[in-house]
Amino acid sequence: MLDTSSWIPLFAPKAARQAVWAELVEELSHPVNSTSTSQVAEDTVSLLMAMGMEAHAYLSLTALADWTASEAGTELQQWKRKLKTAFGSKDVVTGRQPVA
Repeated sequence: MLDTSSWIPLFAPKAARQAVWAELVEELSHPVNSTSTSQVAEDTVSLLMAMGMEAHAYLSLTALADWTASEAGTELQQWKRKLKTAFGSKDVVTGRQPVA
């Protein structure tokens, strides 16, 4: 999946431990509804941690400025959808939810 993404590789993820399904399903259940690229970046790091990975790079404000929240959020949501499909999870919410 890293091959098809241009957002996730920016964090230079490295495997750190075995993923725990309870943590991953919890993370996948949260829709991507971030309103800024920095929020999407935080959500991405959270997903990577749930996947048993560590982010070895964090995006600078300049790097974040190259992305819109919509672009980054869409890519993160696609990752979550692919993981949900790969694990056969049907209870995970798909799509964007409005921000309260």
